[in-house]
Amino acid sequence: GQLHKVANLVETVETANNRILDEKRNHASDRIDEKIAQLQAEILKSGIATPDLSNRLLRPLQLIKEELAVETGIAQIFMLQTQTAQEKLEDSLFELERAIQLEAEKQAKAQRDAQEDAGDYASKPTAAPSADSADKPAPVPMPKPVVEVSATKVFNTLASGIYLERQEDVDNFVNALKDELQTAIAAGKRVRLK
Repeated sequence: GQLHKVANLVETVETANNRILDEKRNHASDRIDEKIAQLQAEILKSGIATPDLSNRLLRPLQLIKEELAVETGIAQIFMLQTQTAQEKLEDSLFELERAIQLEAEKQAKAQRDAQEDAGDYASKPTAAPSADSADKPAPVPMPKPVVEVSATKVFNTLASGIYLERQEDVDNFVNALKDELQTAIAAGKRVRLK
């Protein structure tokens, strides 16, 4: 009789554990979907979006989602959702910045070459503009350098404690953070908050 009760209790625990695992997986998957959406938006804004580039940059985050589907440890699910996903996002953003920079350099070189060619042919009569010149892609601007601004670091420079307790504390923090952000933007940088 006791063995039958143990089997039922084990089944109850396994059911509860599986429910919790499913909840954690779904939550983690939603957080990774948010990171994928952020990365997709940056790829589209880059001006150099191609299916190949998108696939290459998004694949690491999609692989994490596949890992989540089979992971059975809550701690590992949390690690995949937070640290691993953030690292993959940052790696992909770095790769995107490099791709933008390479494309901008390639376009700048092509423009210099075209100007040199135009200088060589300036004395010769020219025909109507070729169809090739109308099909050139829009120039990709050089990416701005990225700087990370940590709200926690800004807070730590102001506060003597852990909490914001008065409206004055809030105002001081918000103003200091605003100053830090405006300084970075004025210096021609893009800001990523930490």
